[in-house]
Amino acid sequence: MLKRILAAVALIAFDVAAASAAEKQPFTVDDVYRVEQITDFKVSPRGDEAVYVRHFYDVNYPERRTVLWRIDGATGRREPLEVGEPDGKMPVYSPDGKELAYVSNEIGHSSWSAKNHFPKHSEPTGHLRVLARDYDPQHPQSNRIPEKLGGYIFCDPFYARISFSPKGKSLAVVAGAQWERHLELREKHLAEGSTAAFDDQGEGYEGYGNAQVEIYGPPKYEKDRDNRWNWHAHSDAKYAYGDPQWSPDEEFIIFHANRTDDQESVRYSINKNFDLWRARLIGTHWDDRVEQLTTNGGPDVSPRISPDGKHVLYLSVPRKGPHMDVFNLCVLPLDGEKPEPRVLVDAHDAEGKAERDAAGSTPWQPTFPLRDDCWIDAQHVRVNGVQGMKAETRVFNIAGPDAPISADAKPEPEPHKNPRLKKPEANPWLDDRLHGPQEVVRWKSFDGLEIEGVLTLPPAELTQFKKPYPVIVYPHGGPHSASRPEFNITLQVFASAGYAVFQPNYRGSYGYGRKFLDAAWLDMGGSDMQDILTGVDALIERGVVDAERQFVYGSSYGGYSACRLVTLTDRFRAVVAQNAVTDLHAMWRLSDIQSWTEWEFGGKPWETIKLYGKTIDVGEAMRERSPTTHAHKVKTPTLLLHADHDRRCPLPMGQMFYRILKENGCPTELVVYTDERHQIWQVKHQADVLQRTLAWFAQHGKQP
Repeated sequence: MLKRILAAVALIAFDVAAASAAEKQPFTVDDVYRVEQITDFKVSPRGDEAVYVRHFYDVNYPERRTVLWRIDGATGRREPLEVGEPDGKMPVYSPDGKELAYVSNEIGHSSWSAKNHFPKHSEPTGHLRVLARDYDPQHPQSNRIPEKLGGYIFCDPFYARISFSPKGKSLAVVAGAQWERHLELREKHLAEGSTAAFDDQGEGYEGYGNAQVEIYGPPKYEKDRDNRWNWHAHSDAKYAYGDPQWSPDEEFIIFHANRTDDQESVRYSINKNFDLWRARLIGTHWDDRVEQLTTNGGPDVSPRISPDGKHVLYLSVPRKGPHMDVFNLCVLPLDGEKPEPRVLVDAHDAEGKAERDAAGSTPWQPTFPLRDDCWIDAQHVRVNGVQGMKAETRVFNIAGPDAPISADAKPEPEPHKNPRLKKPEANPWLDDRLHGPQEVVRWKSFDGLEIEGVLTLPPAELTQFKKPYPVIVYPHGGPHSASRPEFNITLQVFASAGYAVFQPNYRGSYGYGRKFLDAAWLDMGGSDMQDILTGVDALIERGVVDAERQFVYGSSYGGYSACRLVTLTDRFRAVVAQNAVTDLHAMWRLSDIQSWTEWEFGGKPWETIKLYGKTIDVGEAMRERSPTTHAHKVKTPTLLLHADHDRRCPLPMGQMFYRILKENGCPTELVVYTDERHQIWQVKHQADVLQRTLAWFAQHGKQP
């Protein structure tokens, strides 16, 4: 009897599970419009509310919205922070929780506002707002509406910071400088029927001047007494400053800045001579005498001051290397005549003895930027890092790597105890979709080097798709970044269309230590491409993917990989390259980061270098590894997608590759997206990219 009951229960459970699975649907391109994201979740120090940024698609705007929302701690009610839901971001509470500072555009959507003089494709900045949460009869204006302070506030992870001083008396922000001068020049030249070029912040912040630190504090003059905040001082506009941090006693701030003549846009590129600097404050006024704290030849960035003000933790690279390098973790005493930094994690040690775990040779390395709450106490820090594909937070004693860690040095702060102040779930609808399973795959490359990658397969419930699957090779950009097993709408749309998606972490990828990062140095487009091809071969040998149905899709350096691969082999049925590097001479001449090609090839296009006993003609090396050089031999159908205002990988490179393919009879198309930068940001264009990619692959042979 019991066996019959258990069997019946099992049968019911099976039927329920089958029905539940049957109700789930595969991902489609239209799901791109549904993806939401919750970021910058902050709980008030008083525990009475929380704020966060909600990223979502709004049919009335071309790009994804970024609206500030609030959770009431007493009721759990969620609502927009501002009337009219203007775009906003970067919320920061004052130490006592009585004020909330944030970036906002109260007149409407920032990048499309008539009052925003910057190009529509440039990354939107905003205006600094401070909302007083308690009524203060001494400052009545600030209690009615948020005070409107500075404009053009930067919001990226390198420059940007909104920082209350520890006692809440002052506020530091980072804003684009010199815009008024640029605007005057532009209007002058437009009146003359001409234009003039000037240096700006490049990709993302087109049209903006250098990032400068601005300080706001109590009113200086009697006429301003009704306002809580007044502008007090700013850094000079000659150089770019970023990430300002207050000392506990509010007597100084520390920031990073490149105050040399070797300047370049830093957006997504951190490889110039940034140092840490200290500025003393006289009252709330900026002292022009700025003290240099570090003298390292490479970047010293992401400063974080200890609770007692005696040390600063930061990330450091002892060279001007690739645009995203591995970082050392360093701590610097802030007292004494000539304080010397101490290296807690050495990712650049000459003998390769960087910290390793017992499982293998992949080193753990800290990731940029350092977290805001990295200091546990005056002696211990918590730091986020990666080890291959594994993300892991570690705790260090600043006395040195061998110093003991106290038992009460917890790796993570306790979550807030109010159950109503929990971070909202962004995408509950994902539970109604069929997800393609992911796994980490490993293989030996042509020279025996072990390479990792991520493989995403079609959902098992879609029984019409069977092994061996057609495969989309999806190399990441950079090249110094990495793919990891995580949710990605692009992967899931491809998988639901019946493709296996292969993301190889070829040599040069981030997260595997300096030796692996440098393994393709001076060999870009060579050994890393072989890593990709040998990875596909390993999957074919396993019987997972079909040797006759191989495709490639990639963007930026992934786009370079796609274009480079079709000059090396005819094995792919079709390729889609988005915002691709196709000509390395053009990349140096047109891109906003010349250092990218200079590092990867050892110098400028006209230089000859001697290295490892060899003489290298840099210009010839660039020519040989440029897809345009060999494009006349390509027969693989190639779809090129490009943004019209891409400053990182400019449009002419896509046009050059397209022209050569067209002239030589290769099936090809070129699609140009308007009002776009390097990262396609308008949602309708993101959907169009996926739609065109799937259509191109279907047209050129998905079926055997």
